[in-house]
Amino acid sequence: MIFIGSNPISRIKLKYLICIVSFMLVSYKPMTEEHLGTVISFMKKYGKQGTGFWYNETRDSPERMRGFLEKNNELSFVAIDDARTTPSHNEVIGMILGSCDGGRTGYLQRLFVHSSYRNYGVGTGITKHAVERLISLGCKHISADLPINNEPAKKILEKLGGEKVEGFAIFDIKK
Repeated sequence: MIFIGSNPISRIKLKYLICIVSFMLVSYKPMTEEHLGTVISFMKKYGKQGTGFWYNETRDSPERMRGFLEKNNELSFVAIDDARTTPSHNEVIGMILGSCDGGRTGYLQRLFVHSSYRNYGVGTGITKHAVERLISLGCKHISADLPINNEPAKKILEKLGGEKVEGFAIFDIKK
């Protein structure tokens, strides 16, 4: 602990200051076209940090992402740091993409949280919002494919009631 000054009042003031500074105001909002620049930057940056996810400029282009959002309206979410947001700038600190096959099955993919905001419940919060939205549309099953080494995402999904399905392999067929 850091102390400023020698009297106990200074110590108390510093203790409360640290508590106030560490408080975050986070809101979860449906992803819109306005968020695409930040979202694509997230995928580029965090897709290269050993998570097992890869960024593909063709598949993840702004045009393809716009099409994904149009087809899956209000199923993808961003986490916003309200304390750092101004009227002209949303401070996006996390994202998740959601989709639905038309009723029975929902899909979650690409959960990313800015490295400075990890382990504060942002990933759990944004995933919970996506799951609740898919359930509200009548999805009875929600699938989330993730890299085998992504332990933080596994913990989030387990916390929300997810179970690992044994005996499945995923193949990526490239044309």
